Amino acid sequence: MLNYYYFLPALFVAPLLIYQGKKTRELTLKLPEPEGIREATVGQGERLKLLIVGDSAGAGVGVETQKQALSGQIAQNLSQTHQLEWKLIATSGHTTADVVEHLPAKETQDFDTALISLGVNDVTSFVSPTKWIIQCETLVQILEQKFSVQRTIWSDFPKMEKFPALPQPLRWFVGARKNHLRKHLVKYIETRKNLELLEFPDLLAEPEENIQDWIAADGFHPGPRVYTIWAEEFVKQLLKI
Repeated sequence: MLNYYYFLPALFVAPLLIYQGKKTRELTLKLPEPEGIREATVGQGERLKLLIVGDSAGAGVGVETQKQALSGQIAQNLSQTHQLEWKLIATSGHTTADVVEHLPAKETQDFDTALISLGVNDVTSFVSPTKWIIQCETLVQILEQKFSVQRTIWSDFPKMEKFPALPQPLRWFVGARKNHLRKHLVKYIETRKNLELLEFPDLLAEPEENIQDWIAADGFHPGPRVYTIWAEEFVKQLLKI
């Protein structure tokens, strides 16, 4: 039996939700992945090898170059104290299942840490929570067994219920489903010794009229300020600052 607390209310407006979802996909501005390198060795100091995997946010959609994106911001931060080998494997539209399917069978190098940016497309793909957690576990096992990852940090969901691109009541529905998947993710992470959640402040807490300072032109992806804070929070957690 479905135990989604939002499912029954959604039934009453299901035709509207379907219509809004279709129109949103048609009308939302399609932003490209930013240009720039996706792997490098930078900095001096203690050696650290980082793999970033994920979706469009992981790939940096919403900014013009990888230097402005999550990977570039992290590299800039960590290169000040470490010799960082990093690689980005992220593609717009990818769900967790897509990442599992498209990850290389074996990398030529191993990694100490993995950062995951996934979940938003799983919310909108309507995968069941149970199936999604199985996919999450498969991904974590691949990272550990095939990429020698010793520590995995999973980035928290963004506040999807605040995305300007989503009209109401679709915005409410997406936010409710996100919260439901997030509860399952938190419970799963608690069962895994070397897996942790990267939580950060509500980056869309600004008034609605100022939200463009934080979100990209499509009303869906992070803006430059969000990538900066996201990278800073990751580095703090990684280095336990």
